Amino acid sequence: MTPQLRRSLAALLAGVAGSLIALTTAAWIRRDACLDSGGRWLDAARRCEWAAGAAAGPDPQARAYLVGALVGLAAAAMLWRIYTYVSSRGRRGVPRAG
Repeated sequence: MTPQLRRSLAALLAGVAGSLIALTTAAWIRRDACLDSGGRWLDAARRCEWAAGAAAGPDPQARAYLVGALVGLAAAAMLWRIYTYVSSRGRRGVPRAG
């Protein structure tokens, strides 16, 4: 495998992992906000349901996706940094443990 292909694959994997982490984090934040405000979270529909006659609380969708995006970006950056550290050790000829 060529170094350029390895870098491209590592960037793709870091981006996909970061995106999945971002979406999962946003879903957790939305679910917790729904439960904290007295609603019932429907997993199948991924939405908050309120009791009959109860006033619907605010949907913190924008905040949840913003925090999720920041967490996903941080995770992708960390994964990329780990990859560059490991690959630079290989180029310098540092022996692997084990």
